[in-house]
Amino acid sequence: MGVQNQIKSKLLEMEGGKFQRLCDDWLHRKRYENINPIGMMNTTDRVVKGTPDCLIMQKNGKYIFSEYTVQQDRLANKLKDDIEKCFDENKTSISLDDISEIIICYLGKLTTEEINDLRTFCNERGVMLTLNGLDSISLSIKNSYPVLSEEYLDLPLDTGQLLSVDDFIERYGRSNFTTSIDNELLFCDDLLSNAVSTLNSSNFLLVADSTPKCTTR
Repeated sequence: MGVQNQIKSKLLEMEGGKFQRLCDDWLHRKRYENINPIGMMNTTDRVVKGTPDCLIMQKNGKYIFSEYTVQQDRLANKLKDDIEKCFDENKTSISLDDISEIIICYLGKLTTEEINDLRTFCNERGVMLTLNGLDSISLSIKNSYPVLSEEYLDLPLDTGQLLSVDDFIERYGRSNFTTSIDNELLFCDDLLSNAVSTLNSSNFLLVADSTPKCTTR
């Protein structure tokens, strides 16, 4: 069985709460920050009633709603109902004008007609709809975030050789024999500014070890 098919099989076995945790983590790694899991209990994988499942605040004052489901039967009806709840200000206390996007993560099957109907339903209200199905999620985990496969699916894919910056810093810091590399640099504003300026105009920056001029904390 190919790697993607293994991931898909594991995803299809997931319970709703754990799938929500995975999707929140996945979206955060895709730079959707300020994630608020409205539909989850704080320290468990148990779901609670709430609309949306997750609320993402944007810097421009708008909101992104995300909804997750592992439901297979009557999926289009389920998603339409979830979207309608997102548009209900009585349930969310957020006006339609303040919603910029709805993200749906799902594991079932949608036809092209159903996809078009759902997208049209949102577009008519000025809201962008992003649908992430089984294939797009599994491909993203396989090609970009293999650490999620090990953490949520008990399916190790990561050899530890290629990691995201955040994962590398986290793993590096676990060792008792290394110095943490995520300390804040103090009194180095000019050096950091020059480094950023160099990288903006060049493809290469050499950082040489010299007499320490910075303090960390």
